[in-house]
Amino acid sequence: MLPFDVSALLLVLLLPGNPAHLDRTDRDCRCVPDRWQGEIIAKETEFQLSSGRSMTSFRGQSKVKVHYDYRNRLLATTDIDTGMKSIEDYAKGIKFTTDEQNNCRAFFIGGTPMEQMCIPDNAVRMGEFQLGATHPVVTWQWTTLDNYTRTTVIDRTNCLPISEESFYATNDYVELVSYLFVNIVAHLKDPEAFLPDVSCRLLDPVGSRGTAPRQKRRKNSNM
Repeated sequence: MLPFDVSALLLVLLLPGNPAHLDRTDRDCRCVPDRWQGEIIAKETEFQLSSGRSMTSFRGQSKVKVHYDYRNRLLATTDIDTGMKSIEDYAKGIKFTTDEQNNCRAFFIGGTPMEQMCIPDNAVRMGEFQLGATHPVVTWQWTTLDNYTRTTVIDRTNCLPISEESFYATNDYVELVSYLFVNIVAHLKDPEAFLPDVSCRLLDPVGSRGTAPRQKRRKNSNM
């Protein structure tokens, strides 16, 4: 998703509206583990039905590394192709972003709750099947408020998502976005991913409507 905004990406993955905060032992895995990390490969294609033409949108394909810690209300993402980063600390109410030139910005997000990644209440359980010899999976499908149909496949051995598709059609236009979760594990191997660069920590966060962040002045012993 370019310009890079993985927070928006995760909002459409397993989180289209009102998530169902169910017991973690639910055999249908309606919520992902509280902690996980992995990579999401997203590809968007658009179709024009009358002409039969198709194209990859300006967002094309993106590959994003994600670290998710719902217990401590932390979310860290990195665009593998561009190096752009985002760290959201909901407990402290601060978000750090780093662009392609490694310029850092800090923002207040106080009062914004971190949503748990769950299947919504209106999802329909499409069924179960076996993926390979050892992975039972469950498939869910639902329609969002903006008329996107989403289909998610979840590994029932660890409640981690395997793939998701988003489909939207109106008149002559069709949009299909596919998401593939790879190298995903139900724990955090790299907790340092939640630590912003030193240069970021020196910034004064600004509000959502604020101007460019100001860098804190260091005390000078000669003054």
